[in-house]
Amino acid sequence: MVMLSDLLSSQSDHLTPKAIMRIVQDIENAIKSLHNYSIIHGDICPHSIIVINPYKDQEVKALLGNFTSTQMLRDALQFPDYIEAFNDDLACLKKLCEVFVVYCVTKMPDNTCISNNSDNGSDVEDNKSSEWMTIKNWVVTGFQVIDIVISNCEGRSKDIHLCSDDIAKTFKPVD
Repeated sequence: MVMLSDLLSSQSDHLTPKAIMRIVQDIENAIKSLHNYSIIHGDICPHSIIVINPYKDQEVKALLGNFTSTQMLRDALQFPDYIEAFNDDLACLKKLCEVFVVYCVTKMPDNTCISNNSDNGSDVEDNKSSEWMTIKNWVVTGFQVIDIVISNCEGRSKDIHLCSDDIAKTFKPVD
């Protein structure tokens, strides 16, 4: 077990494109689960994400931790700004995605052009670059969708669950 912030700061080779996809999906599912019970996490960031099995050959699992800023909302009368709080969680997920985009860019080889010369091992480098580019684009698309979900939810006054259903459609696996 390790904190996501530690994996990011150490530029760990164990944080692969596939691992990033799984982490984002796990955190998205955690947020949806919390929101389905009218719970707002309030502090989704690399320091509040625990990564289990962060090793290259094992499938990772991400867990959301650090519930010190969490709020449980009973109804709109008790917490009239709950849509704003819900959107804050989504904004935190978007910031996490932005961190992953920067990480992906740092992992791409300097030369991301496709080369026809396969004698010098450039095909392997091109493949790595392609993997990082694909996951970067996947994350970028996801956080663009989050912006749309946030703007769609701003006018809603009663049902946080409708917004949670929207977020569940955000990050679909890439092939």
